[in-house]
Amino acid sequence: MSSTIYYKGTLKDDSGVEELFAAIRLQLKAVNCRIVEEEDSLYVEFLEGMSEPLLFHFKNRRIAGFCKWNNPENTAEYFRIFDLFIAVKPFFKSLRVDDDEGAWHEYIIRSKPCKIHLRELAGPAETALLQRDFNGANYDFSSLMLPGMRFLPYANSVYCVIARDFLKVLRADSVQSVDKARVLELANKIRVEDDGPFTPENFTFKFPYMLLLVWIGYCLTYLDKGRVYTLSDGVRGLRTNKLAAQFGILSVFLNIHSGIVNSKHAEMKRFADDYIQANPQSSELSEHAREEFSRIVNDYIVKNEIDVDSSEPVFIPLAGEFKEACELILANENVAVDSTPEDAKRSLDVLVSILDYLGFRYVGPEAPGEEPDRDGEASDIIAALYAAENKENAGPMAAYMKNLFPYLGVKSPELKALSKEFLKKKKKESTIDWGFVRKCYGLPEREFQYLALLYLDAVKKLLTPDDMAALEELTVTKSWWDTVDTIDALVGDVCLRYPGVKEKVIARWIESDNIWLKRISIDFQLRYGEKTDTAVLSRAILANLGTKEFFVNKAIGWSLREYSKTDKAWVRQFVDAHKDALSPLSVKEAGKYL
Repeated sequence: MSSTIYYKGTLKDDSGVEELFAAIRLQLKAVNCRIVEEEDSLYVEFLEGMSEPLLFHFKNRRIAGFCKWNNPENTAEYFRIFDLFIAVKPFFKSLRVDDDEGAWHEYIIRSKPCKIHLRELAGPAETALLQRDFNGANYDFSSLMLPGMRFLPYANSVYCVIARDFLKVLRADSVQSVDKARVLELANKIRVEDDGPFTPENFTFKFPYMLLLVWIGYCLTYLDKGRVYTLSDGVRGLRTNKLAAQFGILSVFLNIHSGIVNSKHAEMKRFADDYIQANPQSSELSEHAREEFSRIVNDYIVKNEIDVDSSEPVFIPLAGEFKEACELILANENVAVDSTPEDAKRSLDVLVSILDYLGFRYVGPEAPGEEPDRDGEASDIIAALYAAENKENAGPMAAYMKNLFPYLGVKSPELKALSKEFLKKKKKESTIDWGFVRKCYGLPEREFQYLALLYLDAVKKLLTPDDMAALEELTVTKSWWDTVDTIDALVGDVCLRYPGVKEKVIARWIESDNIWLKRISIDFQLRYGEKTDTAVLSRAILANLGTKEFFVNKAIGWSLREYSKTDKAWVRQFVDAHKDALSPLSVKEAGKYL
């Protein structure tokens, strides 16, 4: 097996052949090679490795050539030559390099700074991942897949998180009780393939993709738009990033080769390679492992008439690192990839870091119910609101909110009157109906978000620290001051009853890039009075000094204004100490009662 690299280019007008050859000699100084130089050509013969000679021959200041390798899996040889091409690139108007093994693309991706940054698990939903069941035997989905196919995770913890969440979304107690029709229904709602829907006929072939799509759809939010399953692919970037998450996570974490190469996918793989222990402890490859691997691949290719050169997704790894990792895992089937809690945490940190890079955030599984609509399938209260639609009111109400959301035109007094009996009944329940809340947030009209928050306010005594992840999700979903300030009061109530939330959650919100989380971290204590934790208030304000965000500066002013009703001296001293850094808006609001 061999590989060929082609290269061609034209020298810049101010570049000379002699200067170029001098740069080549300098670059190859540490390489064991023989250089033969003539007037318009330079010949490089490598004295180590399997690559054939490299020839730079110029005609009319243009170059075209090729170099062949007999051992394409030795990337060190590729990269040695690519280093040379990068060094001489400034001499050319353009220098194009093509290869038939994809090594040049990999080299370029690896040489660029990585945009993904490792971050630790944060928030209740993510930190709860470490309390999961990491016994992979409990999640053996082989009965739902094509015979011979299997999940081969780099990190057992990542696979178990996805598999367990999948069962929760399906409301299934075990793998055996999974409803295939329900899997098809949910996966088709959020699929990104262009080759038709998931069907009973392609179920076993497509199941790995469906599993991950359902997990992405019902366990992740995208930007500040809400859970993925509630969004259309028309949301900017969502379709592309769903594909990147789907193929990238499958390749990186489940060791299934997607067959798709793009910069996001390559960067995710490179990032994960740096942080995840990809293989079991042993590097011994047994004959049994090779035979088993060969049987699986051949069986898969024959049954599905797979073209191994096709750009279509290929589920079983066929070459390179994927093949090597597969053989190692098969050779050591009883060796867990995650050997310690630290390894599990590291793998999950990488998972949430990759999701962040793509704009997703893990918020935990939601088991979807029936979708609400206007045709009678919605709950009585939702139907009642639709029946109360007032188009004359709707326009001005939407305009007041900058036309960010559509309105039914149901004003606050009427909304409260319509929902009075409903809320009275809901207050008698012993648990919070988050399904109802998310159902309201999934509807487009703004009154339904108001209804959800009226409900949460009615049952706020049921809120605990475990609900902070859900409150955070609401804060960053369809965000504007009208809903955020109501959530603000709910967060304040939780923090007053559970002070530990301030350090575990509020401290993170203070440093968040999201302005609405910042706003709540600053003024969640508006109603505290003498119970105000001035250390937290001061920390939140100081961390956000210098911002130009109106809603953050307004929150700073409001929090100081409200606390001045309790302790004028503290507020006056704080404002005097930081007057130069506080915005004029914050100073104005803070001084209202001073």
